[in-house]
Amino acid sequence: VLHYYCAGILEQVHGFRTDLTDRPLPDAEATWFTDGSSFVRDGHRYAGAAVVTETDT
Repeated sequence: VLHYYCAGILEQVHGFRTDLTDRPLPDAEATWFTDGSSFVRDGHRYAGAAVVTETDT
C-alpha cells in the first residue's frame, strides 16, 4: 500500500503558491473548491488538480 501526501506531491510537480491558504476570504465574491491526486506509472509520477465552484458539476 502506497501512502503519500498529495498536496506535497502537487507542490513538487506544479510549484503551489505558499501564500494561499485553506481559509475562505471574508469578502469573497466566489467560493472555489480544489481536489488533487497523483499516481506512479512506470516509475514516473503524475499529478493533477481540479478547481470547481459550488455550481459546477
